[in-house]
Amino acid sequence: MSAASPLLVRKAAVLGAGVMGAQIAAHLVNASVPAVLFELPAREGDPNSNALKAIDNLKRLEPSPLTVPSRAVYIQAANYTDHLALLGECDLVIEAIAERIDWKSDLYGKIAPHLGPQTVFASNTSGLSIRELAQALPAELRPRFCGVHFFNPPRYMHLVELIASRDTRPEILDGLETFLVTTLGKGVVRAKDTPNFIANRVGVFSMLATIHHAQRLGLGFDIVDALTGTLIGRPKSATFRTADVVGLDTFAHVVNTMKEALPQDPWHGYYTVPEWLKQLIAQGALGQKTRRGVYQKRGNDIHVLDLGIAGYRISDGRADEAIVEILKNRNTAERFEQLHASAHPQAQFLWSIYRDTFHYCAVHLAEIAHNARDLDLAIRWGFGWSQGPFEIWQAAGWSRVAGWISEDIAAGRANFIGVGCRDFFVIDNTRLGHVETLDAGRVGFQFLEPFRTDNVQPLKAVGDAAPVQFLKARQFLLAGGDDDFAADLIGHRVLVAEVNELFAPGDAGMRFERTWAVIKSRMNYATVVAGLMARQLRFFFQEQQAQPRMGGGNF
Repeated sequence: MSAASPLLVRKAAVLGAGVMGAQIAAHLVNASVPAVLFELPAREGDPNSNALKAIDNLKRLEPSPLTVPSRAVYIQAANYTDHLALLGECDLVIEAIAERIDWKSDLYGKIAPHLGPQTVFASNTSGLSIRELAQALPAELRPRFCGVHFFNPPRYMHLVELIASRDTRPEILDGLETFLVTTLGKGVVRAKDTPNFIANRVGVFSMLATIHHAQRLGLGFDIVDALTGTLIGRPKSATFRTADVVGLDTFAHVVNTMKEALPQDPWHGYYTVPEWLKQLIAQGALGQKTRRGVYQKRGNDIHVLDLGIAGYRISDGRADEAIVEILKNRNTAERFEQLHASAHPQAQFLWSIYRDTFHYCAVHLAEIAHNARDLDLAIRWGFGWSQGPFEIWQAAGWSRVAGWISEDIAAGRANFIGVGCRDFFVIDNTRLGHVETLDAGRVGFQFLEPFRTDNVQPLKAVGDAAPVQFLKARQFLLAGGDDDFAADLIGHRVLVAEVNELFAPGDAGMRFERTWAVIKSRMNYATVVAGLMARQLRFFFQEQQAQPRMGGGNF
């Protein structure tokens, strides 16, 4: 595929006929793209029987991965011993085998010689390094390789994460994104090549924070699900039912991946599989697929695991009426103020999981996503939230929530471990010049004096923070200096400027060494987080517009 020609997918192949692989093949044929489904050859009988069984099973799955059962005839069964030559006819090949980098690398070596010169090859890994996977491919194939992470079930989950390796050609990503959107009807978010990408990284962290605070406050699993479902704009499956649907073993695998791959993460202590979950997995109680997990259906009744009795009981947990009344308040700022102020354990639970998720997203945004909008879309489309974390935080009030987080850190209520010193800023232009900075190294917020928006003014920090010189945010003017400074528009509403120099605390005014131009944002989307991370300083500004903010996917 050249830069001038689009990706035309006339035929596709899927490697791996497991739950995800077979359903990806089903969604391809739903869109009238013939698919070849590969699986290991059977030891006895028809060599294709493993793939044929997976195809036949598609007709019995609920919700149905096929638009109509007859679509299954367009999926061709194949095996790795007899049919690798078929790969040369395919314009797109998606690998969807188990999350073992050694298994994937071995498979890549076998199939690479059979891929056509036009074939785009993509891995459906949920979080392994695309860069590392690419090393198993010949150098000439790497520019046509990337990650394409579907969410389960692929027909119904809107999100697909697209991840480039360092060698992926831009036109490959552009063509694949066009195909995913226009042919398969997906919402595509381009993620950075970091462990678990965007949606699983943030979504699983949110679930881990939920587990932690549920245990801390002594809340039952069914009560937690009553609180973290539709009442707060999330799917009915909430937290623990979602874990059962995904598979408790799968959930534990993702958690362990984060634990192993992110040793310096400030929240590394959260990346632990609880003992009760380890015990369920050891018993073979893996959730919905084994008909027992956190929940179990007995006759017509749903039972839930109760750690207090080390067994199951009728699931009858409810959100307290006082909390329900708070959550009914459609004014987000008032709702959060009431949750934060309430001493009720359920209110403090909700505040705690929001606080940790907001803080986590602020710290890791620049690392895992290209902009705040992508992170919000990934969580909305991949985890079914009605609003993304930054949208919620914006509606709740940036500065006020940041202050509450600061108070919780100072009081030891926030389990944040400052591994790797980083500074994080929240800038709220709704109050002229009001700036706050979260300094993870000192584990607390530093509050900076207001600056004038009609000129470039140095800010004098309270305490021992070095003075910082801010350029005026509201008029987005070009600042003087040399040409070493780069500014980049990273989304319709997000502005980022990168400084590749660290400044010594004694530098007068902490002068910027790089010239930068900030382009005015046309849409009203809050972009408010900045971080001093290693050798990068990022500023995100929000321009207040008169027009109302759009809803839905066009926000």
